[in-house]
Amino acid sequence: MSGANGREGGPRPAIFISGAGTGRRVLLIGAAQNWFGAVKIARDVWSRTGRSGGPQADYAPDYAQMKAFTAGTAATFGSYYLYLYVAKKPVVPWLMFGAALKLWAFLLSVLLLAQGRLGRAEFVTFGVSNGVVGCLMWRHIATEAQTSRRTELAART
Repeated sequence: MSGANGREGGPRPAIFISGAGTGRRVLLIGAAQNWFGAVKIARDVWSRTGRSGGPQADYAPDYAQMKAFTAGTAATFGSYYLYLYVAKKPVVPWLMFGAALKLWAFLLSVLLLAQGRLGRAEFVTFGVSNGVVGCLMWRHIATEAQTSRRTELAART
């Protein structure tokens, strides 16, 4: 009979199971950060005034639509991080995607700050916060990889 990982009798690698330890809390941090961002963006899009204090009409329709879509995407990711935490589902494959996206947001913020197209407050609330959470996610992924490797080595002996 085949095991859960497709090998005869073998257990599923630990890297995909991820215990309920403190490392999984990064999912809660990611969920909170994404929902905070989603609400902030949505409030900006649907408020009477944009972030610059000007009338909403200053936004081109496609720009407002892109921001609304971005808010929904952030909320979706936040919801999925929460689901992974509560349901104790495999996290590493999803965290790799989320961590890469958060580090991309950080690097993009660094570039925009250097070009003078992003203020320091936005850099901290968006760029730095995404960089920190992305690093925490990569740390969790690395910890899971080490745990998985130790488990596999112990199973061989």
